[in-house]
Amino acid sequence: MAAGTLLFLTSSAWAQDIDLRPDTKPAYDAAQKQAVMQLRKTDGLLTKEILDKFTAKSREYRDLVYRGTDGRNAAQLEVIRTGLAYKIFSLSDRAIQDDPRLLENAFTSLDRDISRAGGALTNADDKKRFRSLLFREAFPMIEKLMENNFISRSMGLELLLILEVVPGRGNTRMEMFDETHKVIVRVLNDPTQPDAVKLRAANSAKRYLERADAIPQIENEIALALAAEAKRKFVGVPYQNSLLLALEHVSAPRQLVSPRQPVALKVAVELMTDKNQPIRTRCRAARLAGRVGYDAQVDYEPVAWLVADVALETSLLYAQSKNKKDVSWQLCGWYLYTGFMAENRGERQNKFGMLNRVPDSAVVKGSYQAIIPLVRVLLSGKGNLNAAVGSLNKWNQANQPADLEYDPSCPPIAKGP
Repeated sequence: MAAGTLLFLTSSAWAQDIDLRPDTKPAYDAAQKQAVMQLRKTDGLLTKEILDKFTAKSREYRDLVYRGTDGRNAAQLEVIRTGLAYKIFSLSDRAIQDDPRLLENAFTSLDRDISRAGGALTNADDKKRFRSLLFREAFPMIEKLMENNFISRSMGLELLLILEVVPGRGNTRMEMFDETHKVIVRVLNDPTQPDAVKLRAANSAKRYLERADAIPQIENEIALALAAEAKRKFVGVPYQNSLLLALEHVSAPRQLVSPRQPVALKVAVELMTDKNQPIRTRCRAARLAGRVGYDAQVDYEPVAWLVADVALETSLLYAQSKNKKDVSWQLCGWYLYTGFMAENRGERQNKFGMLNRVPDSAVVKGSYQAIIPLVRVLLSGKGNLNAAVGSLNKWNQANQPADLEYDPSCPPIAKGP
């Protein structure tokens, strides 16, 4: 393969001998643990040949990265490839990985190179072209990290987030290298990747959505991958939390092509209605519902009623709990509250929370008022739980919308027993 050619890895390229989709939760957890242990044994990619070549060209590499090149000089390109191979593959070296300080230094060194890339170029377009060239050379090497050991894959996902073709300034978003999001999506969609790696991909997705100037099509590609993982059987709560946190940053209200569904809102509703999901996850989905991108086609009244229904189930489980001081109950209370309300002024300006989106809806306002007594009990561990449950149950039964369709592109909310 010619240097600089992008690698589009298939699932078989990452395949392992472990079935990561068994039929029971204990077998699933055991397989996940075994997969990570196997990955930790994989040797790195840094060779003596790469080290020797870099040693001979290190000064020239640093100079070229700063001065830039148009890519027409083959010798200069080879120097850049040599430097990138050493810097990137150092992150896979077992000796470096075994010393946290060395690993941090290796990453910082590469980050510094990328930050200063094209620094001597005064023309913005020339600088952008050079940085794009540099990332085209680096990208296949980063993808090779994704075939390697566990820490290599984690470092690869971290590196994706520094591939800024045009760095952001102030409140402006950065222009990322075109292929960055595709790796994140592939990792999330790959059934041979263990959840420990996918969790890091979910974190990368969150940071990408926060910082990148991504078009709606890209946001929806990421959202679909995150949503599929969030609903997958046996997925652990910490990983689900990371997936749902990333989905909060999807601002695109819906897909641009058929079926034109509101991807993030749809998964929030599906998780809230799935009684096989942990109650903490269902409450987390309630928060998500009030924070994802939306448009005028979304009817929040059925969603608000559903949040109250989830709150009612939460209250019953809390009443039965032998450990009411478990922090999960406080989190449930906070998630339910922030499904309706913003956390700060910036979020209010961005209309986070259902009450900020449809402030004149009697159903949304009523749902919020109905859950507040329970929220206070969950957050403080004090108060009249029976009264909170009674008033919430009364409101819930009296205010179920006759039509539970929350979006014309989605099935209506399934009614409970």
